Amino acid sequence: MKEVDKLSFLLNLTQKLQNYRKINDIAQFALDYLVESMECNFGEVKVIEKTNTYTRANTLSQSFSAQLVFNLDRPITPQSKSCDRDVISQVIETGKPLSIEDFPAPFRHLAIGKLAIFPIVAIDNNVIGLLSLEFPNSRNLRDNLETDLISSVCSILGAWLERAKSQENLCLLKENLEKKVRQRTAELEAANKELESFSYSVAHDLRAPIRHVNSFVGALRQKLKQGATIDDREVVDYLDIIDNSSRKMAELVDSLLTLSRIGRRKLKREKVNLQTIVKKAIASLETQINTSGQIVEWTIGTLPTVEGDSTMLQMLFNNLLANAIKFSRNSSPARIEVASSSDETIFVKDNGVGFNMAYADQLFEPFQRLHSQSEFSGTGIGLTIVQRIVQRHQGKIWAESQLGSGATFYINLKKS
Repeated sequence: MKEVDKLSFLLNLTQKLQNYRKINDIAQFALDYLVESMECNFGEVKVIEKTNTYTRANTLSQSFSAQLVFNLDRPITPQSKSCDRDVISQVIETGKPLSIEDFPAPFRHLAIGKLAIFPIVAIDNNVIGLLSLEFPNSRNLRDNLETDLISSVCSILGAWLERAKSQENLCLLKENLEKKVRQRTAELEAANKELESFSYSVAHDLRAPIRHVNSFVGALRQKLKQGATIDDREVVDYLDIIDNSSRKMAELVDSLLTLSRIGRRKLKREKVNLQTIVKKAIASLETQINTSGQIVEWTIGTLPTVEGDSTMLQMLFNNLLANAIKFSRNSSPARIEVASSSDETIFVKDNGVGFNMAYADQLFEPFQRLHSQSEFSGTGIGLTIVQRIVQRHQGKIWAESQLGSGATFYINLKKS
């Protein structure tokens, strides 16, 4: 091959490579171009993967000449072509091409006589890949100029592969950055909702018990000025109202603090057996059930193991099962089922009062009650805590119900 032919060959290859952006496409085109132009039987491009513990050459693309396929008269699979690991290591370590005559039978086909392996070098002279070309028995590399040509092709290929890899890394970095922005935006929106909930609580839920305390403290003071004693019936009533109102304030403040801690707490991810979590949740609720005299029939199916924060997931099921018990107290017996579907979506089903699906969007809003306070007491934040924990685990939660026919809550968490 003349020098001018070599330059023309390289120029043509470089121009055509401009049509490709993906690593696999670049390697495949260059390989096909070489196999056809240099009358090779087979070609292969491998990329080098290096870690602290190993160096591995992974096949990126392969090319078989039409003549070879015709001669062999049978399909050729990637597994049928390979070369000795020591040979690959030698080329990677030295950075120099290597030719092998009559290489071992397990790594060759009939009609192939010579294997040439060239290092694909990046701009910083590090070997990032290997180019293997296999020639028929009838010919060898003609001269040094032809060897230089293939080495030049490897240099061009190395630059293009490195550029494509950089582009892929940039795209991946952009995707990760956009994902983090979306995640931070979601967290900020959740934090804003919590702040709005706190403002709403201070303005509405906390104002009522504070107003009761102030009002009845004033009434109590008047009674005491009039000579009333601690045993006076009205004095006792006033003290009870003040006590209940202060307890209500404490519950609301504790609920707000719990919600706030969930948003700030760092997740400690580990494999969590939900079967164990649910059993602990039921055990913690037994005292409450026994005190109220409520009869509860539990059905616990097979539950998956997930990756998550065990403390948060325990709080999730404590609140969710407590919610099922509360809204099933008018059913005798209350039937609560905890199980999972084939896609490992967990569900908690009860036979309680249910709710109107028209207001389902309010179900997880802080302090939003779909039933009156007098009918079912509570702070109205338990399901908000449940939803926040699910969101922290990048999962989904939703509910389905029919008024008077119970409710079913569905949770989908990432698998371990």
